[in-house]
Amino acid sequence: MPHAPKNFVHLHNHTEYSLLDGASRIPALVARAAELEMPALAMTDHGVMYGAIHFYKACKDAGIKPIIGCEVYVAPRSRLLREGRVDRDPNHLTLLAANHEGYLNLMKLCTVGQMEGMYYKPRIDKEVLAEHSKGLVALSGCLQGEAASRISDGDLEGARESVAAYRDIFGKDRFLLEVQRHGIDRQDVVNEALTGFGKEFGLRLCATNDLHYVHRHDSEAHDVLLCLQTGARFNDPNRWRFSTQENYLKTPEEMATTFADLPDALASTLDVADMCDLKLHLGATLLPPFDVPDGLSPDQYLTKLVADGLKWRYNGEPGAAARELLRQSGAQSLEAPAVLTDVSVGPEEGFRFTRPALVREGEGIYVAEGFDFGNIAFLVNEEGVVAIDAGTTEESARAAMTDNGPSVWRAITAGTPRRRMAAFSVAIFSSVSPRNST
Repeated sequence: MPHAPKNFVHLHNHTEYSLLDGASRIPALVARAAELEMPALAMTDHGVMYGAIHFYKACKDAGIKPIIGCEVYVAPRSRLLREGRVDRDPNHLTLLAANHEGYLNLMKLCTVGQMEGMYYKPRIDKEVLAEHSKGLVALSGCLQGEAASRISDGDLEGARESVAAYRDIFGKDRFLLEVQRHGIDRQDVVNEALTGFGKEFGLRLCATNDLHYVHRHDSEAHDVLLCLQTGARFNDPNRWRFSTQENYLKTPEEMATTFADLPDALASTLDVADMCDLKLHLGATLLPPFDVPDGLSPDQYLTKLVADGLKWRYNGEPGAAARELLRQSGAQSLEAPAVLTDVSVGPEEGFRFTRPALVREGEGIYVAEGFDFGNIAFLVNEEGVVAIDAGTTEESARAAMTDNGPSVWRAITAGTPRRRMAAFSVAIFSSVSPRNST
């Protein structure tokens, strides 16, 4: 019999982003894995990827390979059906991003679950899963997985069909049968059947611990969290709870002892970790390019948009102060950063999305919330005057408006040429009017 490997990678883990279910804080989770000298660690929260970047950075800082994943909910029939209990209890499936294409597909699947499949849970289905399976590694899931559920119900033929379906979607190299042992009798029945399916279909077993907290002694705090989720009293003997205290980040030695008879299932975790090599380029500005009409440079097109926007704002010809600003900022922009020019030329396409984010803060004052371009605050008075804070604080922009009066253009540039920032502000608000926002 093969010997268990000396190391192990946890591939099924819930952080605090599995809301009211996961009690593993990312810093503590990653620190524990680093302490145990584990080479990699996965994050597989329920139906969401909110913690992906936080987790990625924490693992990189700790010298551990981050594996970004998600435990998705798969609708029994279709993500579009919502008919009582039959569609209310989706099956679980563990997905891991092997590369950047898989990361994008994973994000797409999470979005589809939230936007199209929401029915108690954000659900996907096999149809959309097949469309976005590239770059993903799949594990068959916990006891709520489709195959495991059918095995528990005595439906071995249905479980066989489920295994075959996922093998066809992902291929035999990227679909593994997930085995867990937490001292639950049903798991022994499921694991035995999955072992048989592994031999029948030529699929590998993969051991996971479905951890929801970092240390064993965290189980009581996690139990309290479950009470918050279900609205039950802690001392209620009939409330729902985990039946064991085993869902923590176990050491490689503990996992080797637990799966002493299935060493290949332990070795598979290292194989999967080797398959996953996601690299995210953080800190880059990911702004879309904007095409300009033939014969115009970005600067010329920006100037045209500003002029058109001023006429729209003033219902005709703008006042003298606005025309003077346009004259100063129109063609004299050689010192402006290229990225600002490129972003500025497309207010119709690039900034219309800020319309619902404009929030009225006071008499004639609007702030663009949720718009991330460094740290920018837009302030507009009743005459359409814009103040921009491009790198300090919103308060400084407010102070600038107060100090300079209601009829003076003002841009807090923080190192950016003032003329371009002023033109930038006009271009934005030529398509997004505070007069039409609430």
